[in-house]
Amino acid sequence: MLEELNRRLVDVKEKMRIKQKLLTAHNDLEQKLYAEKSRLDELANSLQKEGKDVKKLEGLSLTGLFLGILGSKEEQLEKERQEYLAAKLRFDQCKDSISALEEQFADVKQRIGQLKDIDMQYEGVFREKENFVLHEGSAASQKVLRLSEEIADIQSNSRELKEAMHAGDAVLKEVNGVIGSLRSAQGWGTWDLLGGGLLSTA
Repeated sequence: MLEELNRRLVDVKEKMRIKQKLLTAHNDLEQKLYAEKSRLDELANSLQKEGKDVKKLEGLSLTGLFLGILGSKEEQLEKERQEYLAAKLRFDQCKDSISALEEQFADVKQRIGQLKDIDMQYEGVFREKENFVLHEGSAASQKVLRLSEEIADIQSNSRELKEAMHAGDAVLKEVNGVIGSLRSAQGWGTWDLLGGGLLSTA
């Protein structure tokens, strides 16, 4: 029973870790979207300006007439067209960037929603485990509860941090010491630890 509760705790804690990473990604994407949308506004203004410059030269503006007299209108018009196309390219790239960020943002938001109750699930499993262990009414059992919680943390974290295995060895040694004490305690049978689980026999 306790082994199963430990397994469930490890699973829930892993999901809590994933949720925290998703929340961080959510905030990062939100900031990037804000920055890109602000940049898009600036690029839109730049694109509009470049478009007006092209129209001035193409139409009967004073600038166009003046350059026509000097014989450099076509050269200047080509330059303005190139600047307009460059501005249009930057504008379109920014729009594509925003679309990609919005898609990522929506995906992250959906995944966070799927884990919205994970904290409550953790509390529920923890209470089940607490009631199971403390039902024995032993001070040593409370220590085992705390130590098995540390083991559950280590098992969850070790999926991302291999160094956590060293800490796990230290905790397991402490658990073995507690088990040794329990074996000699009156009213207890054989205590055995299997994969972070605790079994008691009469």
